[in-house]
Amino acid sequence: MWIRSMFAGAMAFMALIMLMSGTAEAQKDVKEMSVKEIMVKAHGKDALRNKVMNGKASNDEKKQLIDLYTALAAVKAPRGDENDWKERTKKVVELVKTGDPADLKKVDCKGCHGAFKK
Repeated sequence: MWIRSMFAGAMAFMALIMLMSGTAEAQKDVKEMSVKEIMVKAHGKDALRNKVMNGKASNDEKKQLIDLYTALAAVKAPRGDENDWKERTKKVVELVKTGDPADLKKVDCKGCHGAFKK
């Protein structure tokens, strides 16, 4: 009987380790993404941004969008004024975290692309 308990405990411990390492890998991946990769994931085909704006995103998808925009704010501006980049990306992160999802339509995409896109 104690062998069965030891086995179950070991399996639970291994599952916890795997879960924790998977989460760390996912966060590491987002932090190391380029601006282009972030934009594709957030705004490309099957865009998370659209799902969030339309109210069709799960809580995990909303968190993923927050993580993507947070990673975007941490990346150096591809071109243009670095302070303007920091200010604009910070506003987007705050909007996603605290605002109504429909407020994402207020983001000036064209302004950022004109100022920062290579």
